[in-house]
Parts: sequence; structure tokens; C-alpha cells
Amino acid sequence: MPKYDCDGKNISVYRSGRGREMLMNHNNFSGDIRNSPGFDEPNMLSVIMPVVFDQVGINLCRFIPFTEEMLGYNPAVESVILEVIDIDFTHEGVSTRTIINSPYCVRILLSDLLVTFSARLLDSRKRFLENIMFRALYLDSNPNNEYFHEESNPTQIALDLYAPYGISYKNVDGGGTAEPSIEFLGFTTKNNLIPQGIVIQALAKVIDFDELAGGMNIGLTLSVESVYDIQYKIPHGGVSVPPKAEATGSEVGSSCMNFIEGSLLERDIRPLDLGDSITE
Repeated sequence: MPKYDCDGKNISVYRSGRGREMLMNHNNFSGDIRNSPGFDEPNMLSVIMPVVFDQVGINLCRFIPFTEEMLGYNPAVESVILEVIDIDFTHEGVSTRTIINSPYCVRILLSDLLVTFSARLLDSRKRFLENIMFRALYLDSNPNNEYFHEESNPTQIALDLYAPYGISYKNVDGGGTAEPSIEFLGFTTKNNLIPQGIVIQALAKVIDFDELAGGMNIGLTLSVESVYDIQYKIPHGGVSVPPKAEATGSEVGSSCMNFIEGSLLERDIRPLDLGDSITE
């Protein structure tokens, strides 16, 4: 791919195996970016995007009893809005392996999933009361646990996924060896970036909120995906600028107020157009 030669020439120098130089001019650019960055709009943008190659979903459900911490001694709670912020996949109950007769596919086994929920507690008028966090175990590997159900909350599930570029690995034992890794895409600072490989997302919903039974049935949707970062060219339609909020309050000074009432700042230095190059 061409790049700008910062020695001062608007060309890229490539050498073949025989040492022959190929000079490639950039499209839609003129000037010296060493001293003046480009402000022209490129026709196409080269972007690296996470692409879902395959995905499969499954629904789980189990009863979760109320605890004092869960309701916070608040008798006004009538409903709950749930958010799944983390699921632990770093234990023996979770594994990934390539299918023998299908080398571009993997089989994923899930069991003993410790799910961390963030819950917004609402009253009968749907007003927010407080936010709490709690955990619950799904797919408990012990078949004698009281929340086991063959259909809605079994001990283990197996899912097959098309994963042509393979899976991700985590270093163990100081980096000397590596183990297959499944990543959760959630809402903590450690898991809110899209990784490559096998990725799992989750949504949760309160199915039944039963004060008499002392708990609630929580449905959990797991979306298991194979995700890879792929470079694409996309048409450039301009930089997106958010709508500007109206300023309030007293005036501070004319220069500051001119800025407050003016346009939003934006990144106006444009990338180079990495379209097809001309070879000489």
C-alpha cells in the first residue's frame, strides 16, 4: 500500500526482489504534508472494521431469589431493568476446539457461567430508585442444583461456529504457552472493546418479578460470534459532527462567548486517499 515519503517527495518508493524502484503517486493530493497536513476530502476511506463472519444465539432462563443486597431493603421496587456487564469464561467449564472434519469451524462448550448483572430498580410508576449489581450462575455443571432445568438451564451447551481465521489465545505461564480464549463484549473498562476471534455478547430480561415467590426469572440471551478485523474501502461522506447544545448561563467574556456560541470543533485534517495508485 502506498505511503507518503516524508523525505520531501510526493511519492512512495518500493523495491521489488530485483531491486527495481517503483514510484507511486498519491491520488487526489498535492502539497507537502511535512509542513501542511491535507485538508482535501478523500473519495474513499481505508478503514479496519470488525466483521462478524458467523453467529449463533441461544436463550437461557433461571430463577434468581431476592437477596437483601439485591432489593436494598426497598419495598417500593416493582420492576427491574437489567444489563449484563460481564461473564467469566476463564475456567475449565468453557472450552474451544477445532472440529476434526471441519478445520474452518470450531466447537464451543459452555458451562458454569458466572454472570454479573447491573440492575436499575424501578417503582410502580417506572421511576428510577437505585442501581445495584449482583451475580448469578447459569449452566451450573452440577445437575443436582436446585435451578437445573434440562431445557432452560442445562449443565452445558455446545455450539458450532464458522471461524475461518481461527481463534484468539491468551498467554499463560509468563507467556511461554497459550490457551484458546473466548472474549466477552460487555460494559466494563476491561471488556468494552471489540476483540478478534470468538466473541460473546449478552442481553438479559426479567421474565417474572414475583414478590410472593421471593425472586424473579431472568432470561439470558447469548450471542456467540466469530469476529475478525478486515480492511475495507468505503465512500467518504464527510466528517460527522454532533448537534450542538444551546449555551446557558451568564456571559463570561466576549472571546469565550463567541466560542461558546460558535460551531463545534472537529478534526479537520483528512486522511490520504489510499485508492488505486499509478505505477511508473
